[in-house]
Amino acid sequence: MKVTQEVPGGPPHFQGPMMDVLLSLARTMNFTFVLERSPDGSWGTPLPNGTVTGLVGMVHRQEVDLALGPFALTSGRAIVVDFAAPLFSDAPQLMGGRGRPEVDPWGFMLLPFAPSVWATTLCSMGIWVLAAVMLLTTPLKNRQGVREALRSLWQTVVSFVFLYCGVLFQQGLEASRTSRERRWVGRLVVIGWTVTAMVLAWSYMGGLTSLVAVRHVPQPFQTLAALGDHPSVLLMVAKNSAESRLLQTGGPVVLRGLEKVREGKRLRMVSRRYHNVYLPMANGEPWVVVVEAYEAAAVAEHHFALTGRCDYYTSREIIVSYPHSIILQKNSPLLRAVNARLQALTQGGLYLHWLQTALPNSSICRHSPSTVTVQDTLSLANLWGVFSVLAGGLGASLLAFVCELASSTRTDAAD
Repeated sequence: MKVTQEVPGGPPHFQGPMMDVLLSLARTMNFTFVLERSPDGSWGTPLPNGTVTGLVGMVHRQEVDLALGPFALTSGRAIVVDFAAPLFSDAPQLMGGRGRPEVDPWGFMLLPFAPSVWATTLCSMGIWVLAAVMLLTTPLKNRQGVREALRSLWQTVVSFVFLYCGVLFQQGLEASRTSRERRWVGRLVVIGWTVTAMVLAWSYMGGLTSLVAVRHVPQPFQTLAALGDHPSVLLMVAKNSAESRLLQTGGPVVLRGLEKVREGKRLRMVSRRYHNVYLPMANGEPWVVVVEAYEAAAVAEHHFALTGRCDYYTSREIIVSYPHSIILQKNSPLLRAVNARLQALTQGGLYLHWLQTALPNSSICRHSPSTVTVQDTLSLANLWGVFSVLAGGLGASLLAFVCELASSTRTDAAD
């Protein structure tokens, strides 16, 4: 529900789908109402000491006849108040701030090709090597022993593997142990692989050039287990809410990975207000909020209306689903009449219509991409991975060259 003031200094004006529900109930049931707020500003839940907090406590103590909410139906709340017919079902999930676009310096290695293309390339190279071994090598002599034959075959296979890898990496190598009678067949085999390798190399270079302009938006916390692996990140939850009770008392089956958060005392009970919790999170503060999907959509819509940006994301993992509805006093005579009217509102699609009207921009940021394309100049900031691989390759080749010289020197000394 949104609270505004049509006249500065005047009485507050309430808007939102739940206010529309209340007005519909008042009109069809012919009653007037006075709006009250809970002293602690929370939804409310029964505590272990027997007290009931927030709006749930006001209804339980019969200070008010009903509370709009909508409230998540939990076993503890159902003991002290009555729930009307459910308006919708919603599930808490993690909501975090989307990071700023970052360069993936290692993305150039594998991203230009899909995994199926990489697998096909390796399989085809193996087939070409096998064909080369069968068509280009000289038949082994009968007088050779088994050990010598296997050694000769191994050297042949290795030489052809280096040959075809060199063609793929656009380097020149020479094959040995070829049969003069099969020279033309050998040329056809090498030409076929060369054409295939050239097409792959050109496609790879084109894809690599395109990926230089790609930025990745980090969305690291998709599960509670992932949150447990980051000891500097806090977990925020609304105080005296169904989610706070669940996170405090839920077992390891429901809350996988939350043990590390509890042990590190990173679970914080707060009032989920935009300027105190959500806006700092969008600006980079290291915390994540447990929030229902509808509230997450409302926060994202409000933030987009103010800034024009989609700075939040929600996790793929949901914790548990709750029905949500209005609460009334225990054994209230209004319950049957309220249930009949709420069922008519939901079955007729009015509540969903009011919800969509209240959040016109909620779908804009619902599926924000995790990668974006930018125009930028090449620099070490986005190419340091390329130079790292180049330096590693040069170092490995230098080491192989030194080992080869040492092995050659030792062989000459032995002779």
